[in-house]
Amino acid sequence: MRYRFIQRIEGQFPLAVLCRVLRVSRSGYYAWRNRLPSQRAQQELLLVEQIRSAHHYSDGTYGSPFTRL
Repeated sequence: MRYRFIQRIEGQFPLAVLCRVLRVSRSGYYAWRNRLPSQRAQQELLLVEQIRSAHHYSDGTYGSPFTRL
């Protein structure tokens, strides 16, 4: 969570200051930033794509088609 916050505002403040204030090491931040997504994160991305595809092919319906007006 801290690393993600640092990544979001990295250009607004010096990285050394952000890391000191949030009590993380710069090397830890760089390691996190360069790490590949975990297997679970990759599976979740695949699932999101499958859900979006199904939603698209169903013309954006959700639930029973009988509830549409």
